[in-house]
Amino acid sequence: MNSDQIPLQLPWLARQAGLSDAKAKALWLEAAAYAEKQCGNRDLPEFPRLAMEKLRSLINAESARLNALSPMRAWARLQRHCWSLQLTWLEAGNTVTARTLRALSGTPRACNG
Repeated sequence: MNSDQIPLQLPWLARQAGLSDAKAKALWLEAAAYAEKQCGNRDLPEFPRLAMEKLRSLINAESARLNALSPMRAWARLQRHCWSLQLTWLEAGNTVTARTLRALSGTPRACNG
């Protein structure tokens, strides 16, 4: 893996931390440069592991820095997290209800393919 190859989970990590994709890419380039300096070669098996560890630490530090600058940011992220949990629970409840009703009515499950 070289520094030009952006990890597939980078956008997900950025969203989880509340960062823009551009900022996450800049942090990835910094992490890749750090890993290359430590390993000496991008082709070594340690490079991806070291780069991802550095990326996670940089993302956590940047998120903490932004949270410290704006206390409302941390509150808004917490609210978004709570809403997403409520939706997850609602989906799980709907799934259980649908399965129960299907089992009670004896209706076979539709085949997708």
